[in-house]
Amino acid sequence: MGSSLTALLVLRLLLGLGEGVHIPMLSALTSRWFLRGERSRANAIWGSGILLSTAIAPLLVVPFIQLWGWRTTFAILGIGGMMLSLPLVYVLVPDEPPDAVRQDAVGSAARAAKASKPGLSYRRDYRFWLTVAGGSLNAFCAFGLLNWLPTYFNRAKGIDFDQLGWPLALVFTAGIVGMALMAYLGDKLQQRTLLAGVGFLIAGVMVALAATTSRLELLVLFFAIAVFCQSAYGAQEYAIVQHLLPADRVGAGTGLYNGLAVLLGGVGGSLIPGAIVAATGSFDLGILSLVVGAWLAAAVMFVLARLLRY
Repeated sequence: MGSSLTALLVLRLLLGLGEGVHIPMLSALTSRWFLRGERSRANAIWGSGILLSTAIAPLLVVPFIQLWGWRTTFAILGIGGMMLSLPLVYVLVPDEPPDAVRQDAVGSAARAAKASKPGLSYRRDYRFWLTVAGGSLNAFCAFGLLNWLPTYFNRAKGIDFDQLGWPLALVFTAGIVGMALMAYLGDKLQQRTLLAGVGFLIAGVMVALAATTSRLELLVLFFAIAVFCQSAYGAQEYAIVQHLLPADRVGAGTGLYNGLAVLLGGVGGSLIPGAIVAATGSFDLGILSLVVGAWLAAAVMFVLARLLRY
């Protein structure tokens, strides 16, 4: 139906409104089903599904587009997604956990409430807004990579479009491996914000190194390490948010966090690299803007590491 730019913008807005409910509800379900010491792994399980689809997508979407065009490919993905997801959610995702799990979760929430600042709404907690800033910078880097990496490989490094399937799949597969390892470390060490900060720091270094080479093997290696390290935040992200929120406000607080992070960081990750490329003609400078975003995110995480205790 997107026959004009205006139609595409309206449809994309409607898509965002439809998608917007998912992450707040996933966060609320996770906080209800799992204890705080398990939440990096619990959140990472559903978060890795997003990364898994991103890793598989180039292997499927590139040949589909070449065979049938992007419009038909969109239709296949949309219809297939609904046919798979709706029955799975209906059958496998109950709202309430078993009684034993619920009692443990309630006890954990009560202990956390005693340890938190009494009477302080999360909307007046500066630590929550620092987390929003970190999430926005993470979204800036993530959306920047998702939206610009295929174009960067093709236009800046001269790699043919039909050869992009396996390099992109390898890069995003590194994120799945990183999510699993970082989630385990986050729960084991209980140093979630510090781990995320180190990940952002290294990710920025790897993207900067990638801008200096045109060898496909090194490009894939550097970007794979960058995505692996950035997944340190993805594995801890909602466990950090849930740690700051009252038990009865996890859905609303996660929605506010995620909405602002995607609005500010996601839009920025799409527009800022493009604006730099348009102004300078350099795709390398555009991708280097993600380095700045990663290092700013690392600074925010290191500050939070001094403010949050698990």
